Amino acid sequence: MNRILNQCKELVLGLPFKEGDKHLSFIKQQLAKFGIPDSQFDQAWYSVKRVWASKFNERAFLAVKKLGVNLHQIFMAVLVQKIVPAEYAYVIHTTNPTNSND
Repeated sequence: MNRILNQCKELVLGLPFKEGDKHLSFIKQQLAKFGIPDSQFDQAWYSVKRVWASKFNERAFLAVKKLGVNLHQIFMAVLVQKIVPAEYAYVIHTTNPTNSND
């Protein structure tokens, strides 16, 4: 199973953007709003793909299997934001991800 998950992860990480792709300019514009210039696009895009590829690690696979969910039912979102000095960091869930309680 690890071999298949690694292949899926590598496929995601290898997804290219080609000049002329209709979504490329839109994504570059959105990243520019967060202070990411064109010169750093490749690095930013690779970071976004790494988040997306995390769906194919063993921990995620076992979690969705335990919940009886198919990997194709898992959708990823990536938050792009500037990093600022902070004293605390945390994640807030509006719904408990393990039992769906509020």
